[in-house]
Amino acid sequence: AIIQNWRVKPNEFKMEEPYLEHAIEFTRKAYDVDKVTMKDNKAELGLDLAKINENRATISNIRLWDPRPLLDTYEQLQSIREYYDFIDVDVDRYTVDGVYRQIMISAREMNQKALPEKARTWVNQHLVYTHGFGVCMSPSNDVTPDGNPNLIVKDIPPVTKTDIKIDRPEIYYGEKASGRYVAVNTKEKEFDYPKEGGNVYATYEGTGGVRSKSFWRKTLFAIRFSDINVFFSGQITGESRFMYYRDISERVAKCAPFLQLDGDPYIVVDEGKQYWIVDAYTYADLFPYSQQTQNLNYIRNSVKAVVDAYNGDVRLIVVDEEDPVLKTYRKIFPQIFTPFDELTDGLKAHLRYPEDLFKYQADILRTYHMTDPQEFYGREDEWDIPTEKYYAEEQMMEPYYVIMALPGEEKEEMFLMLPFTPHQKQNMIAWLAARCDYPEYGEMGYYQFPKQKLVYGPIQVESRIDQDPNISRQFSLWGQRGSSIIRGNTLVIPIDQSLLYVEPIYLQADGVPIPELKRVVVVYGPDIAMEETLEESLSAIFIGAPAIDEGVPPEELPPEEVPPEEEKTVNDLIQEAQDIYNRAEGLLKEGDFAGYGEQWNRLKEVLEELTKTSGI
Repeated sequence: AIIQNWRVKPNEFKMEEPYLEHAIEFTRKAYDVDKVTMKDNKAELGLDLAKINENRATISNIRLWDPRPLLDTYEQLQSIREYYDFIDVDVDRYTVDGVYRQIMISAREMNQKALPEKARTWVNQHLVYTHGFGVCMSPSNDVTPDGNPNLIVKDIPPVTKTDIKIDRPEIYYGEKASGRYVAVNTKEKEFDYPKEGGNVYATYEGTGGVRSKSFWRKTLFAIRFSDINVFFSGQITGESRFMYYRDISERVAKCAPFLQLDGDPYIVVDEGKQYWIVDAYTYADLFPYSQQTQNLNYIRNSVKAVVDAYNGDVRLIVVDEEDPVLKTYRKIFPQIFTPFDELTDGLKAHLRYPEDLFKYQADILRTYHMTDPQEFYGREDEWDIPTEKYYAEEQMMEPYYVIMALPGEEKEEMFLMLPFTPHQKQNMIAWLAARCDYPEYGEMGYYQFPKQKLVYGPIQVESRIDQDPNISRQFSLWGQRGSSIIRGNTLVIPIDQSLLYVEPIYLQADGVPIPELKRVVVVYGPDIAMEETLEESLSAIFIGAPAIDEGVPPEELPPEEVPPEEEKTVNDLIQEAQDIYNRAEGLLKEGDFAGYGEQWNRLKEVLEELTKTSGI
């Protein structure tokens, strides 16, 4: 205490500077953010219809479905029977009929606890109702006329009009199977799926589970499961197979207990089969000079666990050959890891940058983006994670996946991103993005806004939406009709050097949780629009706005080259107006905002001419 007060405090920075340098350098290395690039984002108001159309792939993949309300919608529309459950909705991307699209996907798993009480017999729970069936898939931005997701894979057995095929839809291993064993290849037929006029039954055809094989092994299984029915059941034969550790996280943990697992496994469809992908981390708490975060101070996503949903096979795929911790584990257990090159191209295309790791890194970068010891010591530029509204509650913003082209890039790809705000402020100061697509997978960068310019943060955008009189009036009207308003993610979409804010609005009838997408709010600069579709909201903001001056004077025909126009009758003008309106509606449905704007302006001219001609 004497040294601290008499020697250190009067000259604190100078004495601590070497240690601050070490802390900054080693913390950034420990959390793998030392290679994060920093670029400027000018946050200009530089968008017009031309720029919107140039970035059509980004616009067409703006996610309108928030996974949280979408889960309720899937449950109501696609559970089919009370014993099927959707655990969560994951965000992925697929090439659907040749088009690269962001897709929402969820697995339909068996919930034996939801069976009718009289049907919860030992035979039903362990021999008959053994597996879930198939997935639901819908594009993240597609909405039906009644406000529901446009399901491209649905029903039981799976139905699709796309090139996505599922040949093996049964799910024996998943997120819902914790603590439950089942026996397959027994004398009892397994329930496969419901069908009009009666259920369909099947026999397991895979290699999952452990064979009963002999009387003594059957006895040991009865002891293992503390279940005397296993011993006495005449349905279980030597060819029967016992499946246990069917919860995928528990299963991977049994294979590699030294790895920390991500909290969000996700299901993938590849070559007609279904697989679970679980991100796994190496970690440590003794990395020198590194900042502690939740009992660790070193982390790497060095392994992707791939679990076959039908057979339960687990492959631990190495995705970071340079991780020193994983190098040590591979020396100890050389047989359990699979090189990255042995993963199929189809599965490689579905690897995502994991959210849990991204949250660790974002939390560290709040402070450790400052690499100058003097700036770090004074905490002059500390950042916070912003907040947003869900329902009517303010909560911490979660990272979200988007498909877009980075500023300066031509190709659209999937990113995981999150905005930052200055410490204890609400305006936005930067945003962080991690690339998900190979070969650039894992590259990270943050884009910083000018410090002298106000850039609205997510909660400020929410407040502006609340203050808009038309939107506020509509919200109040809905709230009086026995409905709940659900406000989805406030998405910050960078386009070139500009920012577009998009927030979906869902309406849910009280007592029936089927959220329907009813409006899409778009905020750009000073303008706010809330329309039934994203295209209409964009049109409301950008159509009629002056084009950005590119410094090129418009070409004009000399007066003598302009052909004289014939006088039109009232009927001619009415017919022309109707034709223009029909063309405009067609262009709007196709997403051609530029063409729609041109037709709309032409319609105004025709109506003005009609007014003059008719004398009204």
